[in-house]
Amino acid sequence: MSLPQQPDRYNPNPQVFAMNFRARCWLPALVSMAALFFGAPLWLSTARAQKNNVIHAGEGQLRLNVKDWHADQEEMKQFQSMQKGDVPVGAVPDAVLDHGAQWYAYRLTHQDNQDAPARSKMHTIVKEALDQVLDPRDPRKTPTPQQQNFIEEFGKRFTDRLHEVVKNPKPIARVNAAIILARLAATGQENAGDVLAEVIQDPKENDGVKLWACFGLRDLLGLARLDPPVKFKSQQRENQWAQALYDYVNRTIEVPNGATPAERAAIPYVRKEAILALGQTRYPAVANIVNKKIVLDRQTALALLRIMGKDGVKPTPTLPEQVAAAVALCRLQSKLCEEYQPDYAAYQLGKFLVEFGALRNQDTNKDSKAGWKLHAFNLLHALTELKADLEGPPKNDSYQYVSKVLPQAETLLNAVFNGGTPDPNSLEIWLERNPPKHNCVYRDVPTSIVHESTQKAESR
Repeated sequence: MSLPQQPDRYNPNPQVFAMNFRARCWLPALVSMAALFFGAPLWLSTARAQKNNVIHAGEGQLRLNVKDWHADQEEMKQFQSMQKGDVPVGAVPDAVLDHGAQWYAYRLTHQDNQDAPARSKMHTIVKEALDQVLDPRDPRKTPTPQQQNFIEEFGKRFTDRLHEVVKNPKPIARVNAAIILARLAATGQENAGDVLAEVIQDPKENDGVKLWACFGLRDLLGLARLDPPVKFKSQQRENQWAQALYDYVNRTIEVPNGATPAERAAIPYVRKEAILALGQTRYPAVANIVNKKIVLDRQTALALLRIMGKDGVKPTPTLPEQVAAAVALCRLQSKLCEEYQPDYAAYQLGKFLVEFGALRNQDTNKDSKAGWKLHAFNLLHALTELKADLEGPPKNDSYQYVSKVLPQAETLLNAVFNGGTPDPNSLEIWLERNPPKHNCVYRDVPTSIVHESTQKAESR
């Protein structure tokens, strides 16, 4: 299939994720991105409890003092020399790295940088902090061995200091710390991933901060999809990141009648990013042996299918969330879970595309044409990933069925992308005549099914 070319919000190339890292929204979003969520009530927080000894959002120190590098230019010059690779890390006192981490993190907690008349200072502080984060996989300029050492040593210290800031009582400090942590995670700083997972699981944190935690984990987990893939130091650690996203996506939110439009809009906006991040976790489910029997934990494929099919998910997923779930589903790697049955998943994906095509035909708003085109583009790219995964090697048992579903799906999506009129009826008839071999998502788990839903998805 020849894919259309268009900038992709859900770019399937994880290296593009890491290198571009939200370039389109960094600068205007540093402070304003969180404004929608600062007043987010507790019902927007995850219900998962944390250990008693964990410091929650808002419980940290209000102001963290730091040595003034504007007054001590010598230390700043030493730090910059290490960052540029001009001198090795060991040639400079460790205190310089420590003070550097404090300088670029702690100023986020200072009220004179947070107040409205001075918020341009916050913008500058965050940009300066981001400039210190080097990417070891930057194709434009490969870091020298001395810079690689700097990345490791400074990254650990910087993450520790930002971990303190992300507990600050002021949301403006926390959200900007999360932005910087997300950048660190995108470059492969695994301890930054630990902090971001903690942010997502914090029942006292608002969704404005969790949004950036989702961005960061999405890009960090995407490094395992590179060629060659980045191998994380600990499978347990990777599982903890994935579990945080899984729990967030699967939470049920009962929205009170008095919720404001901004609060209602925040839910699908952030959940969509968590869904996309969950797709980067790769595992359709995690198989564990319990009492000599296989037990499937973290059933990601089923969770994504139920979002896509609006099956028991509250609040009801919007169309962008459904599309994100479909894209995320196609990115899972079937070889990582022998119990996964992709033919059933592909069948459910086809049923969603029938709904997608019908909704497109019902939409007479000319201004929404670009949105539909973008959805179709992302779904077309996702289908190529699904096909490549099942082709192997080794070739998945479901490949033959899925390879017949895909041309039907591509025909519908190409019509949407090219501005034509899709024919969902043809795909629906084909699916009725060609059911999959398997009737559930996982082998020997008959409850892993998607129930028919009568709920209508919202287009926004």
